[in-house]
Amino acid sequence: MTRQLAEPRATSWREWALAVAGGLALSAVMVMVLRPSAPAQPAAVMAPARSLAAVPQPAAPLAAPAPPALILRGILGSGAILEGADGKQRLVRVGGVAAPGTRLAAVGAGTVELESRGQRITLGFPGVPLAAAGTKPPGANSWRLAMSPLKQGGQMRGFRLDDLSALPMLAAAGLKRGDVLVSANGNALASDEKVGELGDELAANGSIVLVYERAGQMARVTVSQPR
Repeated sequence: MTRQLAEPRATSWREWALAVAGGLALSAVMVMVLRPSAPAQPAAVMAPARSLAAVPQPAAPLAAPAPPALILRGILGSGAILEGADGKQRLVRVGGVAAPGTRLAAVGAGTVELESRGQRITLGFPGVPLAAAGTKPPGANSWRLAMSPLKQGGQMRGFRLDDLSALPMLAAAGLKRGDVLVSANGNALASDEKVGELGDELAANGSIVLVYERAGQMARVTVSQPR
């Protein structure tokens, strides 16, 4: 008996499409498997947070020492009358202790020099500018400009002190603005010429004795030549 062979079946277009798609998928898988993998990037290492408290801070500058609480009340030769914070006055000689940690370094004309913690401090009389306390004796005009004539009943009563900034020796002697100078060394101050001569008398004698009136009371004071 003769056996007939089956004729080959024609491939459809759908089968061809499936075969091509399968081939493409297989090729993509082979490429991914065979491609060398990129080296792993090391993870970024974070520096430990630095506490602000651990950061060294620059040292704050030391404050300059405050001047001692002293008030200059008078100058006597090589010493000064200083008033402390307690209101008490005492005579301090040059080189002596004016306050804790402070000594009297020098005495000038209307001012003194204090040394406190290695620093020099200039101390003047209250109400008298330091610039006005020089070493040059004031001239006649300084005396005239510092005072104004005061008359009573048509008679010269004396000269009222209006400005002591140019005459620190008067403030050093305790005179104040508003005081009325009546006489100098026993001679009445009855004219501008007499007032202008006060500087010459002070320079020649080293001191003058003034009689003045304050609040209706008469008093006497000795004014010394500025050093």
